[in-house]
Amino acid sequence: PICADVFNEPVVSDDGVTYCRTCVPLVGGAESGGALGQAPDESLLGAVRHLPIACRHALVRRKGGDSGVTAWRYDHSGCQQTLTVASRLEHEASCHFAFAPCGLPFSDSPMDNCAHVARKVALEQHRRTCSHRLVDCTYKGCGRRVQARKLADHQNVCWHKPLECPNAPCMWRGTRRELGAHMDVCPEAEVVCGREDTERPSECCKHGCRRRMLDIHRTQCDYRPVACQYCKTHVSYLRLRQHEETCEYRKVLCEDCGQMVPHRRFAEHTRLNCAAASRRCEFADYGCTDRCAPGELASHLIENAHAHLRLVMLQLERVKGDMTSWSEDVTGVRQAVIASVQRSAEELDQVREQVNKMRADGEAETLELRRRVDTLQRLYEETERGFRRQLVEVDEEVRQRTTLIADENRALREVLAGCLTHDQLREVLREVEAGRVNAKEQVEAVRAQVERHSLAWEADAGALNALARDTAREGAVAAKGLREQCVDLAVANKERWGALWGEMRAVGRAYAAEATACHARGAVLEGRLERLNENNNPHLLVRSNGSGGAQQAQRDAASRKLGSEHGGAARGDRADSARGGGVGSDVRGGAGGAGGGETNAMAFLQAGALGGARRGGG
Repeated sequence: PICADVFNEPVVSDDGVTYCRTCVPLVGGAESGGALGQAPDESLLGAVRHLPIACRHALVRRKGGDSGVTAWRYDHSGCQQTLTVASRLEHEASCHFAFAPCGLPFSDSPMDNCAHVARKVALEQHRRTCSHRLVDCTYKGCGRRVQARKLADHQNVCWHKPLECPNAPCMWRGTRRELGAHMDVCPEAEVVCGREDTERPSECCKHGCRRRMLDIHRTQCDYRPVACQYCKTHVSYLRLRQHEETCEYRKVLCEDCGQMVPHRRFAEHTRLNCAAASRRCEFADYGCTDRCAPGELASHLIENAHAHLRLVMLQLERVKGDMTSWSEDVTGVRQAVIASVQRSAEELDQVREQVNKMRADGEAETLELRRRVDTLQRLYEETERGFRRQLVEVDEEVRQRTTLIADENRALREVLAGCLTHDQLREVLREVEAGRVNAKEQVEAVRAQVERHSLAWEADAGALNALARDTAREGAVAAKGLREQCVDLAVANKERWGALWGEMRAVGRAYAAEATACHARGAVLEGRLERLNENNNPHLLVRSNGSGGAQQAQRDAASRKLGSEHGGAARGDRADSARGGGVGSDVRGGAGGAGGGETNAMAFLQAGALGGARRGGG
């Protein structure tokens, strides 16, 4: 086809060529607007409809280089079903591998919904962990559902969040909704007294204490209200003395008549009502110094009217002179003010010039500072990029070092797995102790058996003596031989018991030494493992970057030394087992028994005891 694609609605044109219906060329070019005659090609259409194709959801878009052309690539995680062209649309409409947005929590605001796009088969798994999914608030009584990404923010302000009283040692516990009411009555809360000053309402007591101590403070507060002893008005204790000294209802003793007069009426009493007090002349302000009784004051004014008039005239002359002097002073002050204003105007012009100069200098400095700030910002950005590159390199090196340390730890764990643990050593010691006890019991049993045999041999000797009277000499010789055999047997049993006891002690010491050595090796390995775990710290790895090769060589040497110690211990164990097996074989060989070279202490002692018993019985 002209479109280089599968035929879409194939038709046969008048020129006998098959085209897509949309690709039929126009007759006479695009200007003529006419197209060739078309006839549907049913056979080709049926063949096209049965062509096998892949589902569209088996492909993903791929950006094609610098050309910007969108291309497709096959996605192995997509739909693997093979379709026909006819069934493609129906399948793709319900394909489980189609891409679809998450959309949680399906709110009316698209900005609140999850924009993650995934295939339908993976969508449910994503929604189970989606940060936009709705979850219940974990606080009892809340019941609100919020998005998972906002759960922490909601719980920080949730009214049902359980809280403790911040005022130690108060033991109250409740919700955020109840905290405010509790703080209003909490006995351990820090409160301020706050009592106002009755004389100065803008002032108050600023003493702070716990609420349970507030009542005690208020009984001693300087701002507590106290009644005045004269007017009974409540004033602050801090102002009580000052108030009582100036209280209008405080009574004052009149020294002239001896009466107690209220302070607010004392001046009126002295001037009008006191019978024993002398009165000043009404012209005392003008210079009259005479004082008269209240009844003589009128006659004094009449008799001295001319003197009072003269005093008034003299006072007027003095006032006139003062006014003249004041006028001259005001004129001088005016002239001084005018001169000062002129000087201030000149100074103001100078200051204005200095301000303009400073503004220009400031603008130049501002431009220079901006240039320097831009330079520093560029330097900071370059430094930040360098630090980020170094951080990436350090992270990669830390990751490599961490992997190396993990491999070494795994190797050490495998080495340690082959050694005896503390529990295993204790189990070995318990087995050795049980073997010692069993050996002791076996020795006691051998002793009893020897005694029984001795008694039996003595009885047999007596019976033989009684039966062989006629052959006394031969019987005596035989009896003597039997007694010598008994003595030899006792000596041999005693020597065998000493040898067995020495071998048992040697085996016990060997097991104890081996247990001590295993314990020491375990402690050394634990110390090495702790040091390796300490070296697993990323900061330490970064600081020891320059000596990584030396540390690796040290760790390899430690691993080889550890392996050699472990191998040497194993070879020593096999050697000890071989030596023990040799002794056991010797003993069992004397008794007619058979066995391998590796035995434990219990089998060794049992074999020795049975061998001795059998030789004794023989």
